[in-house]
Amino acid sequence: MREGGRFTGTEEDRIRILRKAPKQGFTLVDIEADVEEVPLFPESVKVVRSRHDFNSCPSDLDHVCRGLESSMGDLVKIVVTPGDTPDLVRLLEFMEKSLPGSPGIIFGMGQSAQVTRVVGPFLGNAWTYVSEESKAVAPGQFSLGLARDLYRLSASQNTPDFFGVAGKTDDGNIDIFVEHLNNRFRDLGQNALVLPFPDLEMGTFLSYAFSSKLPYQGFIELESGTGKRLPGRISELGRARRIRFRDGDWFSEPFSFADPGPASRDIISFWMA
Repeated sequence: MREGGRFTGTEEDRIRILRKAPKQGFTLVDIEADVEEVPLFPESVKVVRSRHDFNSCPSDLDHVCRGLESSMGDLVKIVVTPGDTPDLVRLLEFMEKSLPGSPGIIFGMGQSAQVTRVVGPFLGNAWTYVSEESKAVAPGQFSLGLARDLYRLSASQNTPDFFGVAGKTDDGNIDIFVEHLNNRFRDLGQNALVLPFPDLEMGTFLSYAFSSKLPYQGFIELESGTGKRLPGRISELGRARRIRFRDGDWFSEPFSFADPGPASRDIISFWMA
């Protein structure tokens, strides 16, 4: 098995199967960077040269990209695993810099890097990867149903305003609240997208978001939760901090979900004011 793949046969058998791919109607073939002898395919087939790192986010992403670009292929695919917020920021900055001039796919694996899968197409990724419901084949991969919801496939194709919900990875309330706020934005007809940011170092990420090409507009930072999922009971989420970008700077204020009034409406009003 190679770089997370599940094929248990020999390398010769694997390459033999890939050679047959065009006859079965496939137009893309993914071949790892360390495969020296790349089979010749018809012009209708594009070769993706890939590098998957399930353990880290290499410090030499530029070098990795140049190596893939110089190999025999049509598109570059780089998939890494950020270990913390500085890694995540470095990966996002690399995506912003590299994707416009280097056709391909770059994103991170793991729950804390799921945001890279979502924003990638807005930065130039040729595609993203999804799974059937509850059948993810890689860390952080989301379902086709969630992808349809996130990208609003029937709505505006313009880049939306981005908002985030930050908290602990084991706090199921992040996903609940992200879904809640996305539903509110949809009801209001706003071209906006709320993303999950588990285990985010807020100060580090805000410094990046300040100069990002993507229109980050605001965040909710949940206090450490109990890990319990609280569907439909937003008022029980406790205290948090809401942050918005206005007039060239970030502004924040603490608040409680138990305060009178619909919390989601108050947060969106604060963000959009």
